[in-house]
Formats: sequence, structure tokens, C-alpha cells
Amino acid sequence: MIKELASEELNHKNIINTAIEKGQIENIKLGEKCYILDLGIANIVTPEVVEKDMSVGTVLRIAMKYSENMRLFYQNMAGRFRGEEVEKIFNQLEHEEMCHRNNIQLLYDDMILSEN
Repeated sequence: MIKELASEELNHKNIINTAIEKGQIENIKLGEKCYILDLGIANIVTPEVVEKDMSVGTVLRIAMKYSENMRLFYQNMAGRFRGEEVEKIFNQLEHEEMCHRNNIQLLYDDMILSEN
């Protein structure tokens, strides 16, 4: 799961870098679809640094917070480019981060909260 999330984040980085290098956004492929269900777990954690011997729950909480921070970043960027075509890209990236955060929250709920 963590490797998959890291791969998705690298894809976002590559999309943005390619758009900057080519100076165009016409061929950007985004559009992950998901049902947004915020369990609010990301709101109760603080960012931490991942260390070798952390529990799965702690790593998932860090990943949730990271996705939430990225969502806020993309939301902010969309606001800065309001009315321009690039606003759509940042809105799509924000939506994908919400999907990532929700997927992590559901996994956390399933693996950690259900055990307690």
C-alpha cells in the first residue's frame, strides 16, 4: 500500500514537471474516481518522520496526514490560478489526494481501529 501511494505521488510529480517542461497541460491524464468518505482520522494526527521500527498504524497515520497536506496544497494552488485552465489540473490533483487519504483511512480503520 505504501509503495503504491509513493508511486502515485511520483506520478503527480512527473505530471507537474512534464507540464512545466512542455509548457502545456492538454495531455495530462488524471481522473481517479472515488467516493469521498472522510473518517476524520487525518485531522487528529500530526506529521512525523517515518522511522524503521514504526508500527503499521503510525506509518498509516503519517501517510494520511501527508495526503491531507498535499490536498490542501493543491487546493491552494487551484485558488491561485482561479479562472485559468491549470486550475482544473490542481482541482483534479486535490481530488486524487482525497481519494488517497480516504483509502488510507479505510485501511487504518480496517486494520487498526477494528482490532481495538
